[in-house]
Amino acid sequence: MKLLKKINKGFILTVIVLILLSIYLINQEKAKETEKKEISQKCEQYIDFTNKYAVLPEDMQVLKQEISNTELEKYKNEIKQELKKQMIENEQAVDLQYQILTSILENNIKKDSIVTQISRRMIEKPQYVFDGDQVQVTFQSRVSIEEKYLENENDAEEDAKTRNTTYMTQNDQINLQKVDGEWKIVYSNLQFYSNKEYYTETISL
Repeated sequence: MKLLKKINKGFILTVIVLILLSIYLINQEKAKETEKKEISQKCEQYIDFTNKYAVLPEDMQVLKQEISNTELEKYKNEIKQELKKQMIENEQAVDLQYQILTSILENNIKKDSIVTQISRRMIEKPQYVFDGDQVQVTFQSRVSIEEKYLENENDAEEDAKTRNTTYMTQNDQINLQKVDGEWKIVYSNLQFYSNKEYYTETISL
């Protein structure tokens, strides 16, 4: 009888431990799902940020006219200040993303054509890889680009035409870190051209 009682007690303790472990794992999974929603929202905010700052403001989107260095540098400074609000407090990380984004911006400005609008949207559920207080988010997206251009060298601004390009990306990536309870951008690698050229391939690292 004593042996049976010991076995029963052991069995009951094991069941209790398993129940507590199950409750813990369920709560952990719920917490992670909540985190994923916050992370996804942060990624979307950052995508909107890159959509905005990968092109010039509308009043500067003028063909056949040199943009003054003063205006361009002022705009770039605005980009850097806004970028700091999105990212972790790490000067090297901020400088890298600033260099990448301004490189994209400059590439979108040509004498006879200029990108006027970029719209990137996630089209698939992101994949999350957690590592402590950091997470890597990988996703597919649809990118639409609007560009105005001149067909002939002698055309005037009012002769400009518009073309639209849409393409799908496969491995857009954003890395984030949780700092003081808030997810911040650490690094991103986004495809900006339909030839599968990615963020980091547009600059010399």
